[in-house]
Amino acid sequence: MSERAQIRVSNGRSMDEEVLMAASAAREVPKRATIERKRVPADDFDRVVQRALLLLIGAAVALAGAVAALVTLLR
Repeated sequence: MSERAQIRVSNGRSMDEEVLMAASAAREVPKRATIERKRVPADDFDRVVQRALLLLIGAAVALAGAVAALVTLLR
C-alpha cells in the first residue's frame, strides 16, 4: 500500500477519495453555472418588479401620511 493511500484526513477518508470528491465537485461547477446563467434574467426581472412594487407601496404610505398630516393641520 502506498504512503498516500495510508494517509487519512480528519474525516477518515483517504487522500484518493478526497481527490475524487474534489474532481467530482469541479465537474459540477460548470453545470451549476449554466443553470444559474439560464435563471438570471428571470430572477433579475422578478427582483426589479418586486422592488418597484415595494417602492410603490412605500410611496402610497408616504402620500397617505402626508394627506393625513395636511388634514390634521387644516382642521
